[in-house]
Order: sequence, then structure tokens, then C-alpha cells
Amino acid sequence: TDRVFEASQKLDLKDIDFIMNIQGDEPMINPIDIRNLNKLSKENNFNISTLAYNIEKKEDYDNENIVKVITKNKISDNSATEAINFHRAIKENSSSNIYHHFGIYLYKYSALKKFVNFEKSKNEIKERLEQLRAIDNNIKINVILANYFSSGIDTKKDLEDYIKSFKK
Repeated sequence: TDRVFEASQKLDLKDIDFIMNIQGDEPMINPIDIRNLNKLSKENNFNISTLAYNIEKKEDYDNENIVKVITKNKISDNSATEAINFHRAIKENSSSNIYHHFGIYLYKYSALKKFVNFEKSKNEIKERLEQLRAIDNNIKINVILANYFSSGIDTKKDLEDYIKSFKK
């Protein structure tokens, strides 16, 4: 996020209201989900928004390479809710509103400028998740349900699986 803001400054972007950050380890995010995130976020004037998907495999709860988001309420196709917390590993039954988080964000430019001026929070450092800096500084992150699963590339095995599926 800090680099996204830095790039916006180097590019000398003017008169922008929103910036989207699609992280490089998420090459399979469906363009339909990207458009939906953009549409719902702008319609609702969200400061920061992101995508999540239902967790389908029990082992994903303990997998530290899959970031989990806990939301205030259940999310559905056309509704968003506030993120309460993000974790790398979590107990499966600790909440019914736990989702697989995707590495994509839409920032209102004013929220992005605010975010980069905060120091890294203890939670951000502990979990190695920068979005916790926003939550720890009372910047709401809204979560929208992705309709298509996207597997991030976090390990060598993930990359090998991606290359295999890409070649198909």
C-alpha cells in the first residue's frame, strides 16, 4: 500500500478519486469480480474495500499463506460488510464470518493518503498484514464477496500449480 501511494506520487496523478491495488501474487482474480468491487465500492463511497471468498477446505484455516478476514456480518453477492480482523492462521470454528481474503484493494485516494501517514501498528507487524494498520487506526475496510475462486501464488508449489493450469 505504501508503494501504491509512492507510485501515485511519482506518476503525479491528478484529479483521482480512487486507486486499485491488485497484488502480483493474485494473477487469477476474475475480471468480473474486479469490476464488481469497483462498482459496489464507488456506489457506496467506501474508503477501502477488498474481496473475499468462502473457505472451502478445512486445512486453509491453518495455512498461513492464505489470509483470512473476519467480517462483522455475512457477505453475499451484492452486499458488503466491515472487516473486523485479518489473520494468517485461525481456528476454524471461531466465527461463522471467516473468509479467504484476496490481495486486491480499492482505496479512496483520501483514505490512501491518510493510511500511509500512520506508523506500522503492532498487529500489522505481528501478523505481517498491512491492512491491520487501517483497522488499528479506525479506517473501515469493507469486504465484498468474490463470485469466482482465485488461488494466490505464495509458494513454489502454488507457482507450479498455476503454470500447469495456465498451460491447459
